[in-house]
Amino acid sequence: MFFGLGIPAVRLFRLLEKIICELQRFFDPAFVAVQQKLAQGPSIDIYFQGADGIEANKTKIRYKDVDIGDVTDIHVSKDRKKVVVTARIHRDAREYLVEDTRFWVVRPRFAGGSISGLGTLVSGAYISVDVGRSGAERRNFDGLEVPPIVTADLPGREFVLHADDIGSLSVGSTVFYRHISVGQVVAYTLDPGGASVTIKVFVYKPYDGYVATNTRFWQASGIDMSVGSDGVKLRTESLASILEGGIAFQSLPTATAAVPAPADTEFTLFTDQERALRQKDTEVRTFIMYFSGSLRGLSAGAPISMVAKASGSSSSSW
Repeated sequence: MFFGLGIPAVRLFRLLEKIICELQRFFDPAFVAVQQKLAQGPSIDIYFQGADGIEANKTKIRYKDVDIGDVTDIHVSKDRKKVVVTARIHRDAREYLVEDTRFWVVRPRFAGGSISGLGTLVSGAYISVDVGRSGAERRNFDGLEVPPIVTADLPGREFVLHADDIGSLSVGSTVFYRHISVGQVVAYTLDPGGASVTIKVFVYKPYDGYVATNTRFWQASGIDMSVGSDGVKLRTESLASILEGGIAFQSLPTATAAVPAPADTEFTLFTDQERALRQKDTEVRTFIMYFSGSLRGLSAGAPISMVAKASGSSSSSW
C-alpha cells in the first residue's frame, strides 16, 4: 500500500506515469509552437508600386546572395496606391532592419548599355537588401523601383556637382579619370527655381583620392568638336561616353600638393575640358580690336596669341 491510500505502489506509479505522458502529449505541441515562434525573426512590410515577379511563400529576401527571409503575403495598400509585401526575416538578420536599409526587386534589366539580373530567368525574381548604417530600427520600408547604383558597403566618396543643365547625363553615367572609369552618376535633381541642376557622383576607392579641392569636372558626353581660328579640335573620353554620356575630372597643376576633397564637396561642372582646365587670370583687361579684313573662323573663346604664346581669349566678335 502507498501512504495508506489503499493503492498498491506499482499501480500508483503506473497511474502517475500515465498522467505525465498525457500532460506531455498535451504540452509538447504548445512548447514546440512557442519554441518556433521565439526562433522566428521579425515581420516587415515593404511598399512597391507593383508586385511583378513577387510571389507569396516563394520569393526570397537575399543579402549578398544569401537567403535571410521569405515573402509571406502580398496585398494592396488601403489607399490602393501601392502594393504591400510582407516578409518574415530570419532571427539572425534582424539587426539589418535599420532606418536606411533599402530593398528592391532583382529581375532582368537592361540599362546604360549593361544587362543585369539574368540569373532570375531561371531562379525567379527575389528581393535584394542593402543594409544601412543607422542605429534606429525600422519595420516598414519603401522599396526602390530601380536598383541603387551604389550600396552602403561600397568604398569610395560622393561629391556634388552644379551645372546649368544635365546634358546627356543620366543615373549610371560613367565618371572618368584620365580615360579610366572610376565612378558613376548616382542622382540628379532640378534646383529650386529651375535655373540649374545638382548632380551627385560617386568615385570608387582608391580613385576618390585623386579628387582634390582644386579638381575640375566637365561634361565628357558625346564628341566635343570645335572649329576656330586655330583649327579643328575633337575630343571624347570613350565610346561609352558617346553612347551614354559621362563626366571627367582632373586637378589643376599647382606648386603645392593638392588637398584631398572631403565627401560631399561641391564643384562646378563645366561644359567641356578646355573651359574646365582654363586657369583663372589674376588680372583681366578688356580690349577692342578693329580688323579691316574678314573675321571668318573667329569665334568667342578663341585664344589670343602674343609672340606665339596664348595669352587670353576673345569674348565676342561682330
